[in-house]
Amino acid sequence: MSWCKCKTTCLLCMLLVLGFYLRSESLWQTVAVPPAIRADAGDYFTYAYNLYHHGIYSRDHRGLTEEGAAGGIVPDAVRSPGYPLFLMLFMGGATIPVILSHVLFSQVLISTLTMALAYLVFRRFLNFFWAASATLLTALCPHLIVVNTYLLTETLFAFLLVLSGLAFCRVADRRAWPTAAVLGILIGAAALVRPSLIYFPFCAAAFLLLTVKKRKGAQLAVSVLIGFFVMVGPWHARNMVSLGIFTDKTLSVGSMHHGIYPNFMYDGKQESYGYPYRFDPRSAVIGKDFGTVASEIVARFQSDPLGYAAWYLLKKPAALWSWSLVQGHDIFIYPILQSPYFNDIAFIWSRQVMRWMHEPLGWLCLLGCITVWLPGTANRVGEKQVTMLRFISLVMAYFTVIHLIAAAFPRYSIPLRPLYYGMAMFTCSLVFDNLWSWYGKRISSQAEKAQPTA
Repeated sequence: MSWCKCKTTCLLCMLLVLGFYLRSESLWQTVAVPPAIRADAGDYFTYAYNLYHHGIYSRDHRGLTEEGAAGGIVPDAVRSPGYPLFLMLFMGGATIPVILSHVLFSQVLISTLTMALAYLVFRRFLNFFWAASATLLTALCPHLIVVNTYLLTETLFAFLLVLSGLAFCRVADRRAWPTAAVLGILIGAAALVRPSLIYFPFCAAAFLLLTVKKRKGAQLAVSVLIGFFVMVGPWHARNMVSLGIFTDKTLSVGSMHHGIYPNFMYDGKQESYGYPYRFDPRSAVIGKDFGTVASEIVARFQSDPLGYAAWYLLKKPAALWSWSLVQGHDIFIYPILQSPYFNDIAFIWSRQVMRWMHEPLGWLCLLGCITVWLPGTANRVGEKQVTMLRFISLVMAYFTVIHLIAAAFPRYSIPLRPLYYGMAMFTCSLVFDNLWSWYGKRISSQAEKAQPTA
């Protein structure tokens, strides 16, 4: 190994050690307000427990008691099975505190591995300095650190999303149908963890169809879709057999419903912030089904077209990518009694630096997502590099559009932070390269003028 490669490997290892240290220290020093398993986390744990111990996929909490052991647990499909299946790996006969400790530490390891995978993705379109900078931001991101202390989907989803990006790199390189099928499988696995990704395979297939011309593009597009359906098909087949439905729309309807309230408040009341639907006396009527929610959205646009256009087209995307979690406090999703972010100077300062940088990085990310689609970008950064950049831009745009329709809580953007930082660093690299090129030309021009004439 050359000295240069040795140095870069050592620096990358140092970044991974830093990321692991911050994540593990956050885990060991964080004390949550009881109960540790609540709300969404409670559902995920119950699904895993019932599936492991009773062979029934259900969030029926009776399965945790002796009453459930006697039978009568009702299967459902309210939440997708990706994360509960992950939790099942740790259910073997241990007590709940031991299960929790094993799951959360595994999330620390997965989050650290996500950093390494993100670096490999960054190196597809950035030099070492900028790729390492994006990896450092990923290591320091307090949201990506704190989320490992919860029994929630964000850590696993971020890992699968970045791994899908790495798989797309291979597709861009080889343009082989088996690699495209693997990409579809990974997207399917991510969609089983976070259902908001369910329509993205069609976007990815269309992108490949337009990017890779002729029969090869069609072959890759079809392979992605086949891989996706191979992964998600058994879940929907189970729903049809067990429940007589293709999918449960409860959470989708609820998300659309929760997204109709401007500034996350009911009628502008501050006490309703984050949970406006709990204060709306018409919630039960509005959230009955897709039709009632759509009718409510149309009625609100008719009553205040400018206000709701501003909410849906400007304020919701800004909220989605904002810093402070609406349903939570600052970087914490559930209430916390103790955290190194309260009393450890290294954690406090790293959080503050990331807080200061968040909005500028967001603008840089947005600028990068737009720039990669300009015709001249491919000539500047390379065809394969721009293909990867456009894929990342497509992912970012997809999530933004999905949450324009649904609820745009900032928590949902946490798994995309590695891509967020990578695209921001791409913009920085592009600006730096342009400035350096301009400076070089200026120096050359001045040198030519300074040469004496014969």
